[in-house]
Amino acid sequence: MWVPRKSSDVEETDGEDINRVVQETIKTNLGIEVTDGDIDVAHRLGNISDNKPRMIICRFTNRHLRNKVLRKRRELKGKACSVAPDLTAPRALLIKELKSKYPDKTVNGKRVIQTWNDFNGRIWRKVTDRRIEEIFPKKFPGIMSSGARPNVET
Repeated sequence: MWVPRKSSDVEETDGEDINRVVQETIKTNLGIEVTDGDIDVAHRLGNISDNKPRMIICRFTNRHLRNKVLRKRRELKGKACSVAPDLTAPRALLIKELKSKYPDKTVNGKRVIQTWNDFNGRIWRKVTDRRIEEIFPKKFPGIMSSGARPNVET
């Protein structure tokens, strides 16, 4: 079983043990013990840059641990790192198009998110103050296999 996760703004050093970096970051910021056996694979993404650490993607071997980390990710608010599910390319494209069509609003000085994804990869849209709608997979059930761009007319 695997579930990829991304973490950004974790300092990068030459010859680092990325599994150890993931374990220490989760322990320090979320208070969750992660062992070598809990991590299937972890590595940095993208090209090396002098001014910004590269994102880390980590695949856990244990769904229970993965969900525990994702549930506690709100504790990272205001800290130097974040944790988010890694979306497939079609889902990332769909949420990007939905966010451009339904941008976040500011109501009484607070940001109101109009489209989002949960940590199971489902995509949601706020229709009214009292109604939300599941966009994916309900409205785009074949997005994983067709390879076609979604038509965002919801």
